[in-house]
Amino acid sequence: MPVYYDIHSILTVRSEYPPETLSKVLPPYFITSGASAEKCTDLSIHSLSRLPRIPSEVEGAVVLSRGFLGSGLMVENLEGRARVYLASLRYRVVRKLRPKILRLLFEILEVKLLQKGFTFVHAGCIAHGDEGVMLLAPPNTGKTLTVLWLVLEKKLLFLADDMCVLGPNARALSYPIPLTIHYKHTQVLKGLFSSRLSLSLRVRKYLSKLLLGKLLSSCQEVPPEVIFPQHYFAKECRVSKLVFLELSQMRRVERVRDETIMWRKLVTTAKMHRTHYDTPLLLYFFHRPFIDVTELEERQNELLRSLLDRTEWYLVKGPPDTFAELVARLLE
Repeated sequence: MPVYYDIHSILTVRSEYPPETLSKVLPPYFITSGASAEKCTDLSIHSLSRLPRIPSEVEGAVVLSRGFLGSGLMVENLEGRARVYLASLRYRVVRKLRPKILRLLFEILEVKLLQKGFTFVHAGCIAHGDEGVMLLAPPNTGKTLTVLWLVLEKKLLFLADDMCVLGPNARALSYPIPLTIHYKHTQVLKGLFSSRLSLSLRVRKYLSKLLLGKLLSSCQEVPPEVIFPQHYFAKECRVSKLVFLELSQMRRVERVRDETIMWRKLVTTAKMHRTHYDTPLLLYFFHRPFIDVTELEERQNELLRSLLDRTEWYLVKGPPDTFAELVARLLE
């Protein structure tokens, strides 16, 4: 039974995979009825038992990844109503897709968003009244812990902890993929998580040490709706502040006015985790030269430039567990 997603009325996706399989790419938050989405689907994800040996068996399709025993991913008509054909031996065995395949799907989604005038931004985002605050930092800096504290303790509204959608005029839209929760999060935010989740993470921590992290991760992917009540969610906001988090022994909040420095920081952090210049997608652009990749890049930069022009910029320095309190001061 196909599953349909309506991403803020911007993009409609049809998938033949169950929601839990693609939750890191397509949040269940966007699931909608098939009746309203079938006729205007922008992207369809099809499940195959194996990829065809010759790509031309599906006219116009390009193989972006090919693996063991017919596994792989193939794309058709990315410039229009795109179709992705996915065959996964791993999925047939353990009902999971490889990280490489999930990343490719995410990059394909970004191309479709850019065609509509939107883009992904690697950032956390919260809303405070009518204004939004976007938190930018490299991975493993403390974005998730900061967002958790601000939402659970300060009752701010949640849009994203790691990836959000950016539109024109500094408009941020939610993209609530699962949060990566560590045991340290439950220790810093004591009493704010369920006892079941806290116990599960504690067990994972010790088992991961015993197994040297090779068979079991110490963290756990948790859907936002498991952590936050429904009224803690916001669909969109106008971003008024960009806050860059930087690890340091010293605690400091600094208003920054150097536009060149802020632009460089914004571009590097916003585009982390994915790029439509990745080699597999370049194969598609080579074989099907109907998409101007340079134009997509320029459109993405225009959205980021618009965001920079309409916001105040701050640099917050300190240990990870101090970021939230420092950010909260900006909102007082």
